Amino acid sequence: MRRRIGVTGLVVAAVVVLLVGPPLLFLGDRYAVADEHHDTASRVRAALLFAALLAVTAVVVALLVTALIRRLLAPLDSLAADASRLAGGDLGPAGRRYGIEECDRLAEALDSAAVRLGELVRRERQLAADVSHQLRSRLTALSMRLEEVAAVSDPAVKAEAEAALDQVDRMVRIVDELLDQARTERAHNAVELDVADQLDTLRTEWSDAFRAGGREMAVTTNPGLRALATPGHVGQALGVLVENALQHGAGTVSVSARPHGEHVVVEVRDEGAGVPDPLVPVVFDRGVSGADGTGLGLALARALIEADSGRLELRSAHPAVFAVYLPRIS
Repeated sequence: MRRRIGVTGLVVAAVVVLLVGPPLLFLGDRYAVADEHHDTASRVRAALLFAALLAVTAVVVALLVTALIRRLLAPLDSLAADASRLAGGDLGPAGRRYGIEECDRLAEALDSAAVRLGELVRRERQLAADVSHQLRSRLTALSMRLEEVAAVSDPAVKAEAEAALDQVDRMVRIVDELLDQARTERAHNAVELDVADQLDTLRTEWSDAFRAGGREMAVTTNPGLRALATPGHVGQALGVLVENALQHGAGTVSVSARPHGEHVVVEVRDEGAGVPDPLVPVVFDRGVSGADGTGLGLALARALIEADSGRLELRSAHPAVFAVYLPRIS
């Protein structure tokens, strides 16, 4: 890719030399002839001058073309990396846009596919967790009944009951493994996250937008609060919530973090009218939007949080309060 960019720049420079060179050399020759002392030295100086001008023009054009090509190809490299990441099983939407209409449409399609795939995987894992939990309960009850049977005095019955207990214990271990996998498989990219630092970064990123809109953003948190999460996922998800509060809400936007049992809860609220009642049951569905938007924002935010074994909820509709739950590190 980089070699093709360089070759393209050189080709464009050569074309510029072929197109612009003859007129410049002709003008140089006329300049030398028109000179009052048009001797050989003056003609050489004029030719060198215009040759240097031609070379500088070619270099400038080549650099400009190379920069333009790089500007066009950089989003393609990023989109290819996102597609490879998606194919590799990382179902977190990237959320990047490039200011180029075609590339932005492709990025939106990749994000939408990531959200759909993430939702399918989430449902499959939730089903596995629910089924495993139900099996675990039934197997526990069966094990208790078999223990009662094994307590009888008949040796044959006792031996059969103990053999059945062994099989039940083996099945319980398998079910426990399924439960552990359903709980932990999604958070393979999560790291220890300083929540206060994350919220400080969020405030810095959005300070200009709030200042331009004549609004305020208040951030409060407990020092030393830590969560197990992917910083990029949390940052993008909170960015979606803050952007929605800025665009569709009113008054001060408050972002707060606090411990809540085994989780860290980050709440984003504003002082506006809140979420319209018809949208409350489907506010996280893909394609649902209360304004002129794609309806991908909240669906994307939920997919990002759930990729780290967290959850995103609408705590209150009037006023709007969204809560992000992240696994807490004590």
